[in-house]
Amino acid sequence: MRNAAYMIKNTSDSINAICGLCGFDDHSYFSKAFKEAYGYSPRDFRK
Repeated sequence: MRNAAYMIKNTSDSINAICGLCGFDDHSYFSKAFKEAYGYSPRDFRK
């Protein structure tokens, strides 16, 4: 999840691409797990 957070903040890769690169097949599950870990959705975290 730390790698995902780093990529969200420091790359212009899409959230879907980052999701796949981090080993998640299900975008919805990735978003839920990310929000549980960081308190923000991946999209909101990028802002």
